[in-house]
Amino acid sequence: FPSHDSAISAQNSIAKTNQNQVMVIGNKNNLQELLIKMEKQIAMALPKHVASERFIRAILTAASTSPNILKCSQISVLGAAMTSAQLGLIPNGPTGEAWLIPYKNTRKGTYDCNFQIGYKGIIQLVRRVGNVANIISNVVYNDDKFKYSLASGIEIHERNDKRVSFPDNDITHVYAIISYKDGGNDFAVHQ
Repeated sequence: FPSHDSAISAQNSIAKTNQNQVMVIGNKNNLQELLIKMEKQIAMALPKHVASERFIRAILTAASTSPNILKCSQISVLGAAMTSAQLGLIPNGPTGEAWLIPYKNTRKGTYDCNFQIGYKGIIQLVRRVGNVANIISNVVYNDDKFKYSLASGIEIHERNDKRVSFPDNDITHVYAIISYKDGGNDFAVHQ
């Protein structure tokens, strides 16, 4: 993965533009200008398999679908974007790898943009390690048959096929199983 130097350099250049005032994005043209200005640093942060043009397009699309991003400070948008770039995850895309999420900072009365990795982004990063063969995850509901032990893992999970709705308050467990290329397995269960 690229070093954090490119992200720090990009953030410092924005911070130096006006150290006494929070510079908000304002509109999509301003965001596009900022991203074009920072494209070299973004490209340095991105892994080779992600084109900077595609990444910038994804951020502009994120601002269209989540307009409060335009109310965020430049430094927070750039920081969230650079984190996503360094991980090689496309934000706010159809794959659900990562998200740029605007939050109202009630203490300051401003908006901040935060990076949030999606579960598919976590799977993507784990698969890049190279020794993972497969990852599965599932949700267990209160009328499913489910049994596991720490020694042997998931022993049984049978879904009640008469169930027609899946409300969150009926969830009893979630689990994930990772299979490695060498034949080993790991699992996690959360209640």
